[in-house]
Amino acid sequence: MSRSIGLLGGSFNPAHDGHLHVAETALKRLGLDEVWFVIALGNPLKDDHGDYESRRASVGELIAPRARFRICEIEAEQELTYTFDTIATLKHLYRKDSFVWLMGGDNLEHFHYWKAWEEIACSVPIAVISRPGARPGKSVFEQKFAFARLPERKARQLARQPAPAWVYLRAPFNRLSSTRLRAANAASVSGPASG
Repeated sequence: MSRSIGLLGGSFNPAHDGHLHVAETALKRLGLDEVWFVIALGNPLKDDHGDYESRRASVGELIAPRARFRICEIEAEQELTYTFDTIATLKHLYRKDSFVWLMGGDNLEHFHYWKAWEEIACSVPIAVISRPGARPGKSVFEQKFAFARLPERKARQLARQPAPAWVYLRAPFNRLSSTRLRAANAASVSGPASG
């Protein structure tokens, strides 16, 4: 039996409620069967990915009570670096299933810097979930693939659409980010300055 699966890729350094917000919104609004958290082996656009095992553990803690969320370690298992290769590999391994790439709206502005980003858009439907700081309509992706955008009311049809196809889902913001969490952790470790 075929499944519709959302792929949420990231460094997850660490995983946080903002990631959960994206996954839960997509699961509900797209009518997905599952969401897989695809843990990046590395990120060519970031200098500091953090320790892989620590990042994996943070995802595990975040999704532990949720049966329809799972960890996907395909990048570590197959030594994959680029999203395009990851998607191609998953589509080959799970041919009966339908995949949707999930992306926070804050990633749209930089999506065209990803390797083979146009090929990604043409290989799998994409769901963009609103995030703080996102500026809808401003990205290279949105302009180039405007013809492939589905209205939000048809979001549940996305997983079965041939690519290119994408939808922008508006949802209440969750302002947590990995950057903010790392900064807070660093501040708590260093402690208050003494005079």
